[in-house]
Amino acid sequence: YTHISPLQTSGATVERSGHKSQFVQMWRPSLHSSFSLLGPYRYCGTGFPCTPLFYKNDFLMKDRILLGLIPGLIAPFLIVFLFWIFRFHYLRLEEFIQQAVFLKIQFKIIALGVFFADLALFYLFLHLNKNNASKGVIIAVFFYFFLFLFSNL
Repeated sequence: YTHISPLQTSGATVERSGHKSQFVQMWRPSLHSSFSLLGPYRYCGTGFPCTPLFYKNDFLMKDRILLGLIPGLIAPFLIVFLFWIFRFHYLRLEEFIQQAVFLKIQFKIIALGVFFADLALFYLFLHLNKNNASKGVIIAVFFYFFLFLFSNL
């Protein structure tokens, strides 16, 4: 059985066990053979072109300090937000922030978020062998350290 699709361009006849079958080679462009506005077409192994999101040279796939710094700065606030939802859900977010500032515990709450979120991110990036991203998380921890240090003076 031979299935011919628009991607199949060249064919050759192969004789196997007494009957003829057509061997069709798939057309797969090289890395630089066809370009679109989104970049060159590449294949993921499924026979379909990948979108640029799945390129191995994409920003999220590379090991960069910025890849660890940005989540390292944002993740503690996500932990504080989850802390507010699960522990103080009866307060509005504005009231929660006002109470934390009034009781002067805002830095302790954020430090709790820095500890848990950045520790998890650090070990995640180490597990993924992204050492520069792990360095970015450490830089974010030092940023929060100096921010807390100078804000208490």
